[in-house]
Amino acid sequence: WNGQCIKIIDTPGFNDTDSHKDDQNIQKILTQASQVPFITAIVITINGTNVRLSTSIKTTLSQLRSSLPDKIFKNLFFIFTNCTEETRNFDLSLISEFKPSEERTFHMQNALFSIKDKSLLQNTKSVRKMTQTWKESVETMGEIMHEINQTSATSVQVFNDMRIRREKLIVHKENLIEKQKSLLNIMNTLQIEKERLKNASEDQQANKNFTESKRISVIDIEKKSYYSTICLRHGKVQVCHENCSLSYEPELNLHHFQQCAAANGSNCRHCACGMNDHLHSYEIPVSRLKTVEEIIQSKKAAFEQANRNIKSSSDRVVLLERVRDACQYEVNDIKDGLLTTIKELKQICSHFNFHDEMNGTIQKLRKEAKIATDFKAKQEFTRTANA
Repeated sequence: WNGQCIKIIDTPGFNDTDSHKDDQNIQKILTQASQVPFITAIVITINGTNVRLSTSIKTTLSQLRSSLPDKIFKNLFFIFTNCTEETRNFDLSLISEFKPSEERTFHMQNALFSIKDKSLLQNTKSVRKMTQTWKESVETMGEIMHEINQTSATSVQVFNDMRIRREKLIVHKENLIEKQKSLLNIMNTLQIEKERLKNASEDQQANKNFTESKRISVIDIEKKSYYSTICLRHGKVQVCHENCSLSYEPELNLHHFQQCAAANGSNCRHCACGMNDHLHSYEIPVSRLKTVEEIIQSKKAAFEQANRNIKSSSDRVVLLERVRDACQYEVNDIKDGLLTTIKELKQICSHFNFHDEMNGTIQKLRKEAKIATDFKAKQEFTRTANA
């Protein structure tokens, strides 16, 4: 242009392709801007026929404002297309926060480039109008280039700084979602293991008394101060006549024991054995009731299994709590990094719309909070979403 070499960078637009690609387009703009040594002008073209602030235009302006570093505002140029200054419908107050100067605001009737009906070129009146608007557009381009020549170049480092921080922000957002999901899984697993530990403890308590007391009759040999007649055939457990009044006879003696009160002729009236099988003894069998503990094998097995389960679950709970704490630390570190990056971006671009930037992440966190069954997990996701 008039002997000057001018490099024009054509960047992707906002809201004019796929709205889901706006974030990618912003990154491309910042990347391309940071690859040149300096920038003299940033030209923003707006369709001047827009009458009111539609959702699309509002979104576009918001994205644009939150993507431009504050330092380059003095290098902003606005061109309203498809209109002249008199026919412009767009309200300049809508871009007041960009602080556009009158010298850097231009109008260009470039409808000539959008003509599809070639028959218009056969209309003398239409051709005359198009010729006039073309001349005016060329004049406007001259005015734009003159104003650009009067503008001081600005460093592109701020674009690189903003690009780096936006990339960090994207990484932080993705990492936050994934790490929060990992934390949720760990907390759910920990909750399940604590339930197992609780159940095992209940089983232990329910089966800890795996013995039961029983009263049984036992025979003890007791030494008395007197002697009694006993039967040897019954292994000294049969007392046929306690405290016998006969003279003491520790040997088998039929004749002697036929005189015993237990005798019925030659046989014993109590055991029916012959009296020749009897003798005297100071030690006699005594029957007593004794309490013994009997093991209930099924309860004992359940108790021992509960002990093993408690040991296993306790060890796993300790391990999972350590993993949870480590994961929680990583989540907090990511959140701190994310908030720090947002603050740094706000210093570069005071109108950086972190709410819109984080909206998708926040909605995902709230969705995970609804899915979470553990109360602490719900609280954690909600706290992160509200941060």
